[in-house]
Amino acid sequence: MGLIRTLMAIAVLTAHAGPIFGLDITYLTGGQISVQIFYMISGFYMALVLNTKYTFKNSYLTFIGNRFLRLYPSYIVVVAVTFLLFFLFSSWKGISIIPFDSWKEYDLSLITKIFFIFGSLVFIGQDWAMFFCVDPQSGNLLPAAGFTSCELPAYKFLFVPQAWTLGLEITFYLIAPFIVRRKTFYIVLLAFASFLIKFILNKYFGLARDPWSYRFFPGELTLFLLGALSYKFYCFLKIGEKRYLNSYLCISVWAVIFAILLFYRLLPHPKLPYRLYDSVCFLIPLALPFIFHVTKNLRYDKFIGELSYPIYISHLIVVFGLKALNIETVTSNMGIITLFVTIGAALGLLMFVDRPIDKFRQTVVARRKKAAG
Repeated sequence: MGLIRTLMAIAVLTAHAGPIFGLDITYLTGGQISVQIFYMISGFYMALVLNTKYTFKNSYLTFIGNRFLRLYPSYIVVVAVTFLLFFLFSSWKGISIIPFDSWKEYDLSLITKIFFIFGSLVFIGQDWAMFFCVDPQSGNLLPAAGFTSCELPAYKFLFVPQAWTLGLEITFYLIAPFIVRRKTFYIVLLAFASFLIKFILNKYFGLARDPWSYRFFPGELTLFLLGALSYKFYCFLKIGEKRYLNSYLCISVWAVIFAILLFYRLLPHPKLPYRLYDSVCFLIPLALPFIFHVTKNLRYDKFIGELSYPIYISHLIVVFGLKALNIETVTSNMGIITLFVTIGAALGLLMFVDRPIDKFRQTVVARRKKAAG
């Protein structure tokens, strides 16, 4: 699944940086659908590791600690680089970069500053910023039905704005051990309850726009749980592995899904009543078992997949830096330049941050398993 994960990370990148070579097709599935596909893949993997790896006694804290270590080191490096670039640009060219221009222009209240600084240090709760505005006069946070109607959206003060998704991920990690090990019936029941929450907010309260469309955790829990149910489906298929998980079928499913994601912009998308999710959001969970089975032992696919998170977490600071240098006025190929620079940054994060930390994480799990007998 590595190639698909990285393809989705690139889709988020082009949503923020612009299309590659000006080709609309390179927007792929766009930001929202790509993030929602990540939710489902996350649900699949968390169900997998919690049912196969974290099965020893008192494994909850080990699981949470390892997930935190998986996300936090690269994130905090990006935060540090963001501050470094701010000071370099300020001293060199006397200009500011996003989001520091917002911090310089507006005087925030103490409570608001604490909210943003604390959220930026631990990245928990950053998704909440999407549901607030900042009062330009008082500097206080104000709840809002949607940041698109705000004069000053709170997300403009986040140092790594795309890290709001990590808030949802961490929330899911905290509850996943109590859910994904349950019987299928209970997971389906909870997924339906989450879907019902989103449907009611959409239909009866008119909360269908961003951020309610894909940033409100109670409504997006459905997608995480669809991923977990996809793992249950995989376990069922393994019973008749030779028949259901044969190479030809798995490769065919992988090729079809990859083509759908790659040429998403060329496909017809009829408007559905109460369109809470894109149709691809319900197609992916059916395909994940086959895709996982055919790619789980492919080293190149794993390597490509390892780049997905570093690409995702670092791409906006690349965009901010290039915009501060006025690259947009020099060339119209902002998308491809951002992609190449981000891949370089992602390789650096992978080799010097993620992989050393990953070795430590695996050592911790092995020691805890041994200690638990």
